[in-house]
Formats: sequence, structure tokens, C-alpha cells
Amino acid sequence: MTAQDRRQAWIRLGELLTARRVEIDPRYTNKRLFAGERGVNYRVISDIEAARRDNFGAPMLRAIEVAYRLERGAIAEAIEQGPAEALRVEQPEMRVAEISAADGMLLVPVPADMTEAERQRVQEWAARMAADIVRLRQTTDRDGEL
Repeated sequence: MTAQDRRQAWIRLGELLTARRVEIDPRYTNKRLFAGERGVNYRVISDIEAARRDNFGAPMLRAIEVAYRLERGAIAEAIEQGPAEALRVEQPEMRVAEISAADGMLLVPVPADMTEAERQRVQEWAARMAADIVRLRQTTDRDGEL
């Protein structure tokens, strides 16, 4: 691989990582929010996405992969194979969360490594869902049908 090919691979990697960040959560258009919630230094995120440098050590590359929810080795693979079309995305281990709702509990499948901020958003979603269920039941009870 020529130096130019390698440079193009890092540039493409940055583009893919930027898209992946927003795919994980649309709020992550804010790079600082992503860095803070995913536990990687903002400067590192900024540097790799902009292809400012390519001297990341193996532990840092793994931390970046974890932050972007990529499979182990996905970054090295993308660089070695040249400009990639996609990155290998990690399939999260799932667990069932019990979410308090207006009239009981909702069981919701969630990623096992869900952050506190993500847990809070699921809780808010569940509260809205529970309120919708209550309204639906009231409508059904009143009208006798859906």
C-alpha cells in the first residue's frame, strides 16, 4: 500500500466513523457529547475523524472501537484493506430491562453496556409508551373497540 493509499484509507475511516457516531445516536452530531458519554477524549475523536494523525496505539484503537461499537480489529482492517465501504459493527449483547411504567412494568430489550444517559432515554420512552397504552385502553373501554 502506498503512502497515498494509506492516507486515503485514514480519510475514509474518518468519514465512516463520523457517520457511525451519528448512527449510534442522532444526539451525537455533537462530538463533545459523544466523547463524554462514550469515554474517549474529545481530541482523539476529533483527530481520528479528521484524519489528522494515524499514530494511535493498539489500546487507543480498541477504545475507539468500543466507543463506536465496532468489532475488535475493525479499524486496522479498514486501514489495511484500503478505503472501506463500511466498518464491521459490533452486535451488542442484549439484556432485558424492567422499566417502571404508569400501571406496571415494561420489559424492554436493551444493550447490556447501555450508558446511564441511554438508560434515562429508554425510561422516558417507556413512560410515553405506558401513557399511550393507558389512553388506548381508555378509548377501547369507552368505545368498545379500537
